Amino acid sequence: LPRYALAGAALAGVPALWLSGRRRGALWLLLFWVLYLPVSNLVPIEGRPFAEQRMYLPSAAFCALVAWALTELPPAGRLLRLAPLAGLLLAGAWGVRGVVRNRDWRSESGLWLKTVQVSPSARAYNNLGVTLLREKRYHEAIGSAREALKLDPAYVDAYNTLGAGYYDLGLYDRSMAAFEKAVFFSDGRAYKSLMNMATIHSLKGREKEAVELYAAVISRAPWLDAAYYNMGMALNRLGRKDDALSAFSEAVALNPYNAPAYFMLGHIFSEKKDLRSAERAYRDLLRVEPSNAVAAKFLLSMPNGAIDGSMPGP
Repeated sequence: LPRYALAGAALAGVPALWLSGRRRGALWLLLFWVLYLPVSNLVPIEGRPFAEQRMYLPSAAFCALVAWALTELPPAGRLLRLAPLAGLLLAGAWGVRGVVRNRDWRSESGLWLKTVQVSPSARAYNNLGVTLLREKRYHEAIGSAREALKLDPAYVDAYNTLGAGYYDLGLYDRSMAAFEKAVFFSDGRAYKSLMNMATIHSLKGREKEAVELYAAVISRAPWLDAAYYNMGMALNRLGRKDDALSAFSEAVALNPYNAPAYFMLGHIFSEKKDLRSAERAYRDLLRVEPSNAVAAKFLLSMPNGAIDGSMPGP
């Protein structure tokens, strides 16, 4: 409540300054509020609950307001003589604060840990969980994701983090349940969660279910070459070679540097005795992965026995 009262008083300062004849100060304060509104979360920004990284714009207006206020000080008197000393003390205090704050930036997890201690939020807990996953601190990451969900039970990103933590621990059923909740609370838009669910189905040998989920991912994110590649792998394990070739072809069309997809194209074409198509796929593979021994061995076994390394990459 006090912070809202302070904000209300600062907002009321605009007309107060204007009516008192201090119009320059009123304009600087008004500019501060105009620049602050876009990052204040009055209109929520999806995926960015508070755009604090953009606070430098209202901060500039605030500094200008402070500078104007200093020019309004009386031209003489003890207060003015103390201004340089007050400025030095303030600069020193902020300098010490900066040194202390730098300790929080020594690691990403340390930064977010400090953030949840000072200003706990679902987003901060989830970001802490994500960084803990990167550090392979899975149990702590799961705990952090749970804290995020306590604050926001419909937080999709936190369910994804929770699912990833369970997945890394090999707890696939729990992981699946978390990803399913992410999909539910996102109204089916969480294609990354669908992708993870498909991966779990494949791990458990449920390739048909995996293919269906990969198709769902592609319908939501048709630019995702990894979805086509993973679906191709599942189709290949089901023995649907032609469908797998189509999926791998889409993967390399979207990403000409997808070496595993070129490899699978060459492998399946070779199995089907389509040596000309296999040769093309393996040559494309060598353009993006020149050290691939399987592709090199295949091309050397061809009648011409040539490896053309002079052609430009895709």
